Amino acid sequence: MKIDDAVFRMGLANTYQDEQWKNAIAVTEKVVRRAEPDWLEQLMTALLQVASPTYPMRYGFREALQRFALAEGDPEHVMTVWRIASAAGEKWGSIRELPREVAEWLATAQPLEHLIPVFAMAQADDEIAACLLQEAVLRHDDLRSARAAVEFAGRLRAADHPLAILPLHRLPAEHQQLGVPQYPGKPRKIWYVAPEPVAAPGATGIELKAAEIDWPQAVQAMNAITRWLHPDERRSTDGMSDYTEAKLFLLDRPLVPGDFGATTLAALSLQSAVGNLTVHHARTADVVRTLYGTGAYGRLTAWQSLAALTGTDGDPATLKWVADQCTWLFYTSDWHGRDGCSIDFGIAVLRSDHQSIAIIASTFSD
Repeated sequence: MKIDDAVFRMGLANTYQDEQWKNAIAVTEKVVRRAEPDWLEQLMTALLQVASPTYPMRYGFREALQRFALAEGDPEHVMTVWRIASAAGEKWGSIRELPREVAEWLATAQPLEHLIPVFAMAQADDEIAACLLQEAVLRHDDLRSARAAVEFAGRLRAADHPLAILPLHRLPAEHQQLGVPQYPGKPRKIWYVAPEPVAAPGATGIELKAAEIDWPQAVQAMNAITRWLHPDERRSTDGMSDYTEAKLFLLDRPLVPGDFGATTLAALSLQSAVGNLTVHHARTADVVRTLYGTGAYGRLTAWQSLAALTGTDGDPATLKWVADQCTWLFYTSDWHGRDGCSIDFGIAVLRSDHQSIAIIASTFSD
C-alpha cells in the first residue's frame, strides 16, 4: 500500500460510530503490523505532518513505532526511533505514555551498544532517554562502566529528575524478580514463580498495646499501587477509600521478630485484616516484586513505597540494607477479593526498631 493511501484511509474515521471505522482501523491490522521498517518510517513521517490526527492514525502510529523499534538495527536506527517518538510526543499530546513505551521497546530489542548514543547526547528534560536509562539497567544489569550513561545520570541528578535517585545497576532484590521483558526479544513477561508460602501465625498470649500514629509518608507508601487503581479506589488525601489502607502503629514495647504474625495483625485496628486472616512470611525481594509495576517508573515507585514502609530516607542501596533488617509479612482476609488480582494484597512490616509496624493493603471494586 502506498503511504498517501494509508494516511488517507486512516483519516476516514475518528470513532467506532463512523461509517468508515473498520476501513480506517484495517490499515493497521492488515498492513502496518506486517510492514518492513523502511515503509514504517515513511508512514510515521507522513503521519507527523497531520495537524489533527484521528484515533486510527494515533493507533497506527503507535503500532508502527513499536514494530520499528523492535526491528533489528544499528545505533542510527535507535536514534531514528528516538527522534520520531520525540516529535510525536511534542505534537500529539494524547500519546501520554509513549516515551515510557518506546524506552521499553528499545531496551528489549537492542543491544546496549546501540543505546549508548542516546545517553551521550541526551539532556535532563529528555523523558525518553531518562526512561531508557532505567530500562537498560533492568535488562543489561550494570551501566556503571558506560561513561555516557554515567554522565547522563549526573545531568538527571543536577536537574532533580525523579528517576535520578535510582542506581545504574540492579540491586539483589531486583535480580530475576521483576518480570520485565528481557533482551533480546519482543516484549513478553517473564513470570516469577513464588516459593511455597511459610505461615506466620505469630505468638499467642502476648499482650501488646498498639497506638496508631500519624504517617506523613502514607501516600508515598501507596505510590506503587495507586496508579493501577480506578480513581474511586484510591486513597484520598484526608482518609481511606474502601479499597486501600495505609497505617502506622507504635507498640508499647519492642516485639521479637519471630512473634510477629497473624496474632499481631488481628490485634491492630485494620479494616484489611478482618475475618479469615491468612498471613505468611516474606523477604525484601518478595516485597519489591509485589510493589513493582512496569518500566522505569515502576522501579521508582517500588523503591519509594519500600522507603516509606521502612521509614527510610536515602538511596536504594542503603534502603535495601535497612529493609533486610525488617520483618515482612504478606496477608489477606475477608476484605480482599481473593481472585489472584495483582493489586489485591496486604503488606505488613515490623521495622528495624522492632517497635513500629507499617501496613499497606489494597483490593479492588467489581
